[in-house]
Amino acid sequence: MLSNYWKLLVFLCVAASCTSAKNNDSVEYEPALVGLNVKDLDETTDWYVRNLGFTIDTTMIFPSYGLKINMLVLGSFKLELTCFDDAVEIDRNLLPNDYSNVHGFIKLGFVTNDLAGIVSQMNRANVETIAGPADLPPLKSGEPWPDRFYLVKDPDGNYVQFFEGESMLSGVEVQGDRSVAPFLAMISVGNFSETINWYKKLGFEYLEGIEEPGNQRGLLSSGKFIIEIGSFEGDANISELNFPAETAAKVVRMSKLGFRIDNIDEMYEKLKVDRYSFFYEEMEGEDLNFIIEDTEKNYLQFFK
Repeated sequence: MLSNYWKLLVFLCVAASCTSAKNNDSVEYEPALVGLNVKDLDETTDWYVRNLGFTIDTTMIFPSYGLKINMLVLGSFKLELTCFDDAVEIDRNLLPNDYSNVHGFIKLGFVTNDLAGIVSQMNRANVETIAGPADLPPLKSGEPWPDRFYLVKDPDGNYVQFFEGESMLSGVEVQGDRSVAPFLAMISVGNFSETINWYKKLGFEYLEGIEEPGNQRGLLSSGKFIIEIGSFEGDANISELNFPAETAAKVVRMSKLGFRIDNIDEMYEKLKVDRYSFFYEEMEGEDLNFIIEDTEKNYLQFFK
């Protein structure tokens, strides 16, 4: 059985079975947004404002839908916090063990120049620490990689990981004395190989991977942003937890990942031709964007 510590670390490529492969069709996506469904909008907003330096940009209220949204910003990156009056929390008693996750987005990572400061701040705020601070070994491929990490949970149980490493900080926007920028998102999946191939086809470059029984992990990159794909023994599909279909969109969890691209029209047409699954599209007017579903029904949103 996998331990909580090894399961939750951003994967350490120290096994001989690690592989590296380049994707000549790689595309550079700029991380623009992460959506979080939350149970208490004020509490989660305060957590990200106080601990990470986000500011509230916009608040939207939709009484007829029982919905309130806070849009938080950190430089050019946004957190879309969505709170339904009838939000549904995952009953962890339905999962096989205490470190199981539900398939989907499970972790958000940031790179920083002040890991020690963040650790001290989180400790003062009594934030739940999962692992670290600790050292990370380099990737076998030689790609730039953080030296250290620290992993916590936000108020809704999402894993938030902080990374530090001189090679990762080039071009990071400075927020006061501390630099913090989006670096990674992790997805728990049921079909590891299918998901890896889907993201490679989308233009992500496959860096390294490791496969062990009940523990498959892979890193893909676009520019300096990493998507970590994991397939773990004990993780469950949300359909196995008896959620009614009409409540699935209201489950408290990380709900979507958004990227900014320059050639959005060209990308949109290419994905249409390649028959990607579209969930939403607004390709007229000034605010061009669309949402597609990956093979595990996770939402990826693209903005101009």
